[in-house]
Amino acid sequence: MSISSPQSPGPPAEDWDALVALETSRQKDIDAAFDRADACEREGYFRLALEWLDLAGELSGGLSPACRAQRNGLAAKADAGGQ
Repeated sequence: MSISSPQSPGPPAEDWDALVALETSRQKDIDAAFDRADACEREGYFRLALEWLDLAGELSGGLSPACRAQRNGLAAKADAGGQ
């Protein structure tokens, strides 16, 4: 006796593969923006770090509370005369 399960609703496998590839690419862009923000902050380029952090937030749909705190700190450093 064989029991078959019904097909799951959803797009064909090729569409899933394309969606996974797109999400993977998007995540790499987000990670790169965060990495660049950190590198700029280490070098004292606070305004540039803010730009990268803002881009990371745009790409990811918003910043976490920890990242918002980091952003606030960067803004204070930039306002205090940092680059």
